[in-house]
Amino acid sequence: MNYAKERERTTNEVINNRVGVSAWCNSRQVARVLMQEVDGIYKRIMNAVNKEPRVLQTAGTVGILEFLLECTGKLETITDGVNNYLEKKRLFFPRFFFLSNDEILEILSETKDPLRVQPHLKKCFEGIAKLGFDDKLDIYSMLSAQGEEVKLIRKVSTEEARGSVEKWLLQSPRPDWITHWAGQVVLCVSMVFWTAEVHDILDHDNSVPNLISYHKKLQSLACHHSNCRYQITPWRDVILQVQLNDTVALVRGKLSKQTRTTLGALVVLDVHAKDVTEELYKHETCSPVDFLWLAQLRYYWEFNIMVRIINATVNYAYEYLGNTDRLVITPLTDRCYRTLIGAYHLHLNGAPEGPAGTGKTETTKDLAKALAVQCVVFNCSDGLDYIAMGKFFKGLASAGAWACFDEFNRIELEVLSVVAQQILCIVQAVQAKMTTFMFEGTELVLNPACYVCITMNPGYAGRSELPDNLKVLFRTVAMMVPDYALIGEISLYSYGFVDARNLSVKIVTTYRLCSEQLSSQSHYDYGMRAVKTVLSAAGNLKLKYPDEKEEILLLRSIIDVNLPKFLSHDIPLFEGIISDLFPGVVLPTISYDTFLVAMKQTCAELNLQLVPTFQLNVIQTYEMMVVRHGFMLVGGPYAGKTSALKVLAGALTLLEEQGEDENKVMFQIINPKSVTMGQLYGQFDPVSYEWTDGVVATLFRSYAQMDTPDRKWVVFDGPVDAVWIENMNTVLDDNKKLCLTSGEIIALTPSMSMIFEVMDLTQASPATVSRCGMIYFEPLTLGWKPLMLSWLSRLDPVWREGHEQLIEDMFDWLIPPCLQFVRRHGVQLVAAGEANLVKSTMLLIQMLISEAMKESEDTRYIRSWLQGAFVYSGVWGVAGILDSESREAFDEFYKDIWRGNNPDCPVPESLEKVDISIPGEGLLHDYVYIFKMKGNWKYWPELLKTTKTKETINIQQTMIPTVDTLKYQYILDLHIRYGHPMLLVGDTGTGKSFYVQNIMMSGLSMEDYVPAFITFTVQTSANQTQDLVLSKLHKRRKGQYGPPHNKKAVIFVDDLNMPAKEIYGAQPAIELLRQYFDHGYWYDLKDTSMIYLFDMMLLAAMGLPGGSRQVVYERFLCHFNIYSINPFTDESMSRIFTSVLLMGLKRNGFATDVMVSVMSIVQATLDMYHSATKDLRPTPSKSHYIFNLRDFSRVVQGCSLVKRDSVDNKKVFIKLWVHEVLRVFYDRLIDSSDRHWLYKKLRVCVQDHFKDNFDSSLDTLPMEGGKVTEESLQSLMFGTYLDVDAADDDKKYEEVMTMESFYNIATEALADYNATTKAKMDIVLFRHLAHLVGKANMAESLG
Repeated sequence: MNYAKERERTTNEVINNRVGVSAWCNSRQVARVLMQEVDGIYKRIMNAVNKEPRVLQTAGTVGILEFLLECTGKLETITDGVNNYLEKKRLFFPRFFFLSNDEILEILSETKDPLRVQPHLKKCFEGIAKLGFDDKLDIYSMLSAQGEEVKLIRKVSTEEARGSVEKWLLQSPRPDWITHWAGQVVLCVSMVFWTAEVHDILDHDNSVPNLISYHKKLQSLACHHSNCRYQITPWRDVILQVQLNDTVALVRGKLSKQTRTTLGALVVLDVHAKDVTEELYKHETCSPVDFLWLAQLRYYWEFNIMVRIINATVNYAYEYLGNTDRLVITPLTDRCYRTLIGAYHLHLNGAPEGPAGTGKTETTKDLAKALAVQCVVFNCSDGLDYIAMGKFFKGLASAGAWACFDEFNRIELEVLSVVAQQILCIVQAVQAKMTTFMFEGTELVLNPACYVCITMNPGYAGRSELPDNLKVLFRTVAMMVPDYALIGEISLYSYGFVDARNLSVKIVTTYRLCSEQLSSQSHYDYGMRAVKTVLSAAGNLKLKYPDEKEEILLLRSIIDVNLPKFLSHDIPLFEGIISDLFPGVVLPTISYDTFLVAMKQTCAELNLQLVPTFQLNVIQTYEMMVVRHGFMLVGGPYAGKTSALKVLAGALTLLEEQGEDENKVMFQIINPKSVTMGQLYGQFDPVSYEWTDGVVATLFRSYAQMDTPDRKWVVFDGPVDAVWIENMNTVLDDNKKLCLTSGEIIALTPSMSMIFEVMDLTQASPATVSRCGMIYFEPLTLGWKPLMLSWLSRLDPVWREGHEQLIEDMFDWLIPPCLQFVRRHGVQLVAAGEANLVKSTMLLIQMLISEAMKESEDTRYIRSWLQGAFVYSGVWGVAGILDSESREAFDEFYKDIWRGNNPDCPVPESLEKVDISIPGEGLLHDYVYIFKMKGNWKYWPELLKTTKTKETINIQQTMIPTVDTLKYQYILDLHIRYGHPMLLVGDTGTGKSFYVQNIMMSGLSMEDYVPAFITFTVQTSANQTQDLVLSKLHKRRKGQYGPPHNKKAVIFVDDLNMPAKEIYGAQPAIELLRQYFDHGYWYDLKDTSMIYLFDMMLLAAMGLPGGSRQVVYERFLCHFNIYSINPFTDESMSRIFTSVLLMGLKRNGFATDVMVSVMSIVQATLDMYHSATKDLRPTPSKSHYIFNLRDFSRVVQGCSLVKRDSVDNKKVFIKLWVHEVLRVFYDRLIDSSDRHWLYKKLRVCVQDHFKDNFDSSLDTLPMEGGKVTEESLQSLMFGTYLDVDAADDDKKYEEVMTMESFYNIATEALADYNATTKAKMDIVLFRHLAHLVGKANMAESLG
């Protein structure tokens, strides 16, 4: 068998390697590696398997293993050759170092058709999205992602490269784009002229007046550019004397997107140039060598463009970066520029450091844009190792590119130490002005223009401190709070606003007042990214409504961006703030008529209620999607988050079908905590270092490669913490790129959105919160009524029709006061939300009436049945989760409502009067409504009298009927038959698991159901849970699992809240089950494909939170109907354990005359149990002093082990009971005072319950002064040791009269063991060991 397993493992290895190598061999260069031998052997073996599929026969064939091992060796040789081949390609075209192996192979495999390389261009060239090819496949132009086209002076022939794609990629020149007036050229030339003009002024005398005059010219020029975004005016007709505050001219036409982008960036640079000029004349700068002028980024034309700042000079790199916006330059930005270029000049590296949203990464990127150099931004994670980092550094050193490693201090400390040596190697080579150098065994051609920047958020979760040998290689620049007002002002100018200065102040003031006056919530953010979102929204509105008042546009932007995230109690405060800042400004009503029609139609299809709150949330989600590509829906369960997305997707799709200017939506939902980090993003095999894509990588790549305008949503439905979502930082910010540990960088397309559904953001870092838009969904605002109306429309029309108003009125009558009572006076064992209580009530009503209709289709009594169902469902649905005291209080409150004694809750008119009687005796929980004829109540204690106990072989598995067992068995049976998940919650030992196991094993038809059991532990993971569940199901076909056809799998999960929480509070095993409840599928852990689960329902049980049991959050609990099992009453415990003990003793030969002793034992144990739970309380030093009904059960079951032959008088029962109490309770105590307390309690219990003297009852024990002491009790021992000749099942459980007899038997057993085994035991027998053996013997006897 081991031989067969070895062959199976080797076969799998051959298959995996063969598939991978076959993909590589699509390239003409790699195809020279011969695969015929491997293919031939593999096909022969597969043919043999096809003929003889039995594994043992096929695997036993001589030579199979040897052939497979030979194939594996050849494939490994081929793999090594391919890796070497890829390394050569990277050395020839260094930008390949920034790509993963799979990406390079995909590019190289398309060498015969240059057009098929188009999708990969952006991975090599930041600004090039496409190339223009003529009929001969020669390249004549470059196109950016924004659509800007730049013609090439000299065509590039792909044919001359003879299929070597890396050669014609390398030929793409850095042409003279000045004559083409591309946006990048416009900005560069503008800065060159500005530098030349200021320099010319400073070179002459009388420079200050000239600077003033030049400043006025710039001011007019900036105004002209601002106006040009909305009117087309020839340059020569512009009147330069128009001041910056002039009104924007009337719109004459719309500009193209490219022109608008160019002018926007130009305004930003020109306003900065104006501000610098103003500073120069204010400080009376009169020399070109004054520091104030030298500190600026200056462009000089010296037969080449040179960029200078302070004493550093950098060559303009001419990298085409497309036509994009530019960053607003503030004093903080200038300081960062000076530090980074100063470090670059000294052959060091830069390290912007500071809180989230201060512009660290964006400033680095903008500096690279200013110098026209490629800047590769990569989001670091704790999964990066030195090998992946080494590949990056090879690319930087060879290509002369810049890299910005975002969140650099998330990399593990051990890796950072190696990274320090890698960076040092490059720095030393640059400082030595070497042309080639050795880097980790590879000789590289050095391009000294390479530069490494790192950005860090110090002090955030998941960050580490940089080692000292790494710190010295970087120059740090502190990035603190930027000048929001200045950024807002310049951005608004670039969007065409005139009153930009005043409006920017209002934005800043709004956020400052919000931070001071509103409540503090984890999802509130008032930082730079929030300001930028408002500015972006204002720019969009200005473009759409150019003639509207600017204050109205800005106010609309502030409200649209911020109002969705505020809690209901903060909204009035926010409205007060904006009314003070924008007095008298009234916003015009926006028409959503077409959108609302589509929403209503979608809601009707999905059976959802388009109430005003939900409608507003959907609109807010849409508006947020327009201005943010990443946003979060925050709120508790039943707030409408998932439904809002479904309605929005359906409405947009419907609008496209109707010919409106919208696109349909495709989306996929992932629970990020239901898989590991490696399975989420991808991971390297620790042995072979082979990369495997994760769920996100696969989905993200497939969406990014779709060349359609359809909206594509990647939805993450799960807890957000400071680990997994930090890998999304570069996706959520302006970089819009997913960086995988493999080195692959996947760019987000304009049609993609990243959406997160979360309950809260308590574990998210500020870096995450600031990157996302927020829409808050408040469950209380939505309420339970829409849930009820949707449920009502799904009911069986046979009994629903004609009674809709009655049902709705009864909910309105009963639910609000009941929820208010539970909220104010109830103690819930777990919190699942008010909507869950209403949902449980609704499902119970539906199940009860459906059950009644099965037995009788007569609808004459529907009104009475509905009333009975409402009474029963109210106490179990709304109050089913309460503790004992709260249940009793609720019972009285609920009865008063139904009897009409509550003046605040009058009977609704549609009901007229209550047709059923309300029981007066006992609790409503103790009744069940029988739906026969008009219906009547049955009292569970009365039904109990006719219920017989079904004995089992093992008395521990015997269900003793009690009122509780009848109630919960009825509820369980109802839920299983109607397929609704159910959760039992209660203290340890209250019978939760026992109830479920009993009904699943003896109450279900095996023809209709497949029962399965899973027990969670502290170590249970999501992967283990998935494997366990799938092992209980059948694989129907690929990606589909379920029970055999025409059956239903009922899976019981015990100890549901046992899995330990991660450091940030998530429980992956719970999240996996929630993904099944919400979406019905999981992901294959190997290939990330979907696995759908069919015909499966879950039952669960869990103890109360505390100790190793965790608090399970509401988003999971809301899927269950939850019922609390409260501690048994003394009456129930007496009945249960009296029956168990009597049953056990009867099996051991006792007659019914033993009943008196049975009652004494049970009552004494009950007294001891209550006293122990009251007086022996757990403390930090006595944390194990926790007693529950299992301890009670152990004492009783121990007493049931004695046989009739071993009992000759009543005293034996007393001694037996004392012994069992000592073993269960006394042995747990660690304090001498506690032990003495229990000793005294034993004396009292024997006297009170057995009516006998303690000392005379234990007369066989050693005494002092005629009294049994605490020390004497150590000699009391029961066990099966003395009956050595009997079979295991027939051994007598009897008293060991003397310790000598026990020692003799133990010595003999030890000698026998040593005589039969090689590993001999040399044990010294002592008194305490006897007690341990006795404890073990007792446990063994109980089974």
